[in-house]
Amino acid sequence: NNQYRIIVNKEKTTAEALEHVFKENLARIGKVVALLDTWDNPRYLTRIWTIFEQAISIKMQVPVTMVLPKQASKELLAEFEKGKEGIIRVRDSLTKVDSES
Repeated sequence: NNQYRIIVNKEKTTAEALEHVFKENLARIGKVVALLDTWDNPRYLTRIWTIFEQAISIKMQVPVTMVLPKQASKELLAEFEKGKEGIIRVRDSLTKVDSES
């Protein structure tokens, strides 16, 4: 992918060129699978590339599927079973985006 070529091969490119290539690939593939490590403060929401990926997917109306490891999925379901309090906690965790940390 482009990140690999930029970092390892030290290729020079612009943000616009990266966005163009990403959009072309996204349109061709037609879906995104986001791999989260946990639902509570997922690392995915601290990386600028994955935040960019989500923003472009939404803009292009491309479906996104979030995937969790088995244990994290069980913990998420347990949180939902707490009712309104658990749902609010999940919502707050998954909407807390911080790419500067």
